[in-house]
Amino acid sequence: MAPRLLLHPIAPATLLMILGSGAAAQSSWDRYQPGTLQAIIQLHDSSVRAIGVSNRPNWVVSAKDFATRARVVFGDKSRPTDSLRTQVIRFWLRSAQLDTANVQSFAREYLFREGGQELWIPVQNQVAAFFPKELRQGQVITVYALWLGAHYAGGDITWAFIINEFDQ
Repeated sequence: MAPRLLLHPIAPATLLMILGSGAAAQSSWDRYQPGTLQAIIQLHDSSVRAIGVSNRPNWVVSAKDFATRARVVFGDKSRPTDSLRTQVIRFWLRSAQLDTANVQSFAREYLFREGGQELWIPVQNQVAAFFPKELRQGQVITVYALWLGAHYAGGDITWAFIINEFDQ
């Protein structure tokens, strides 16, 4: 069976051109509200699972990006961005009518810890370039994150957040 792509019916689309010129993003950091990534996961866990079925993978793309300023612990580990998360980013870009080639701006994901949960989150390339110079393992930082959606095929959910900025 073919996978399904579902637009998560949370709210009307709130689009921000974060991957383009940067000018719009720079003036919009105040739209990132204090919160936790775990709260976003808890809010959507049951609905993502209800949409999914174990014999058919499902892609959920959020209509609202839940722009969040979250305090996390930097894990100082990275890897190429998971292929499922890359696909969610691509679907989100397409749904936002943005160039899907911008998925390349999130080539690596980094390990963060929030509370007791470890999260692998893609970080915008130009932001991640500052990590080796400015961050150390175990350091608490504030990240500016968006929730783009999830992938579910039974079992664990692959959550797709992206990080566009950080403060020490």
